[in-house]
Amino acid sequence: MAVAAVRDWGRLGLMLAHKGTWSGNAIVPEKWLAAATTRQLEVPSPAYGYQIWLSGDDDAPFYLSGRHGQFVMVDPRSRTTLVQTALDASEWSSKELGSLWLAVLAGSR
Repeated sequence: MAVAAVRDWGRLGLMLAHKGTWSGNAIVPEKWLAAATTRQLEVPSPAYGYQIWLSGDDDAPFYLSGRHGQFVMVDPRSRTTLVQTALDASEWSSKELGSLWLAVLAGSR
């Protein structure tokens, strides 16, 4: 059974931040990634793409959300990625992660 480590999730986020490329090689078609990060389902904010939660329009940060506080957060503008592994999906941990993400983004732009 293969298990993804934090580094693997970080690589996924970086690949998504680089428009689907890794080391100059296209891994995911850019057209598919554009569709995946476009609103596909009419739900209250945040918007929802293909298993990707969106925070705004084109090139806005987006995130993948797993169980119990697992996140891969991506900012395509600065190509910044943040990975969180956790066993706590409480409101407190979500607020803490949100604050950390905003601070990271402020420093990367």
